[in-house]
Amino acid sequence: MTLQEFINLHPNVIHYERAGVEGIDLNALHERIQKSRYLRSRQSFLFLVKNYNAILSGYYDDFKLLEEEQKCPLSDTVVNSLKDKLRVLKGLNLSERQSTDCKEHCGYSPREAEIILEETLTKKFGQVAWAGDVFNRVKAYALNLGV
Repeated sequence: MTLQEFINLHPNVIHYERAGVEGIDLNALHERIQKSRYLRSRQSFLFLVKNYNAILSGYYDDFKLLEEEQKCPLSDTVVNSLKDKLRVLKGLNLSERQSTDCKEHCGYSPREAEIILEETLTKKFGQVAWAGDVFNRVKAYALNLGV
């Protein structure tokens, strides 16, 4: 995996310029990030590089915990909240340029945010907090536009 591909998969991670990637297996790092809620919340690439060996050893993994969460369905309140957020996103009607700017500004386009919310609803488990964060980023961008 190239650094650009890694950046695209982890748009909330910053400070790539502060750490080199020499000797870093970005594929392995990406796989470990997927297994850890804690690592997905990290925004500093420097942190990931400094803790690379511990990350690869599985020190930060909580995959089993995530599997257990997947067995617990979303409450009706959470489902309704996600549906409300989805309706708001679908009602934004941003231009193509505004959508592109939104992605550049907050890491997600309105359509990508819709997909994340739809997937969370379809699966009935998982990353509700992450989906909510993506929604809030896109909504804040739209509010700044006055939409």
